[in-house]
Amino acid sequence: MLIEVKNLTHIYSEGMAFETAALQDISFTAKPGEFVALIGHTGSGKSTLAQHLNGLLKPTSGMVLADGKDLSQKGKEIMDLRHKIGTVFQYPEYQLFEESVLLDVMFGPKNIGLSKEECEARAIEALRIVGIDPDEKGNVSPFSLSGGEKRRVAIAGVIAMQPEVLILDEPTAGLDPQGHKEILSMIKRIKEEKNLSIFLVSHNMNDVAELADHVLVMHAGKLVMDGSPREVFAREEELKAMGLDIPDATRFGKKFGINALTLEELVEQLGN
Repeated sequence: MLIEVKNLTHIYSEGMAFETAALQDISFTAKPGEFVALIGHTGSGKSTLAQHLNGLLKPTSGMVLADGKDLSQKGKEIMDLRHKIGTVFQYPEYQLFEESVLLDVMFGPKNIGLSKEECEARAIEALRIVGIDPDEKGNVSPFSLSGGEKRRVAIAGVIAMQPEVLILDEPTAGLDPQGHKEILSMIKRIKEEKNLSIFLVSHNMNDVAELADHVLVMHAGKLVMDGSPREVFAREEELKAMGLDIPDATRFGKKFGINALTLEELVEQLGN
């Protein structure tokens, strides 16, 4: 799905004493199947932008187009389009509520009127994609799972809707290193198997370097950089001025005159 953001502005409490311009004249294009990272300091506007990408917020001005259709409009066609854009908010495990893992993942498909058989087939496939064995865990309570497993089940619930675009807002927030690693592996598997367009909101530059092929840098409500990870992370001083870092491999590689984004790249170049 092609996502086009054109001159997007969003003002909270417009016309009031506490009026805040969260987004100011944002424009970019994300091609179908692209992995886009949204980075920026807290309060930069990246989460507000993410909520516009699925039509949850209506622009003050400008527009977000999904395959040429304005997401802020009404009607069945737009609603069907929005169903193809899945969003995983921070700490999605807090939204688990069913008595079993399988029923929780089936909830979304069931809510759009699919048959029980189709809902179950989608849920089983989604659980496998996120690395949860449906035979082993399908009938257990989601509340008995580890933190990382709960989050993967919550994400499976979005995957079961078979979106064409997946928005992940800080998907590894609050997880221990093992949970972080599992979520990262899961995101790679989703991309490989489903070839979705993915938008990742993240503070972790190592994850961005490893996963993204397109990076958007937000600062004070403005889009200040738009390019490949290598292009963006080459602008270290500008990023530092905005309170952002560069990947560990990039920082370490500079000491040896090596331009590396990931640990894998760094090891390969050090060996040559």
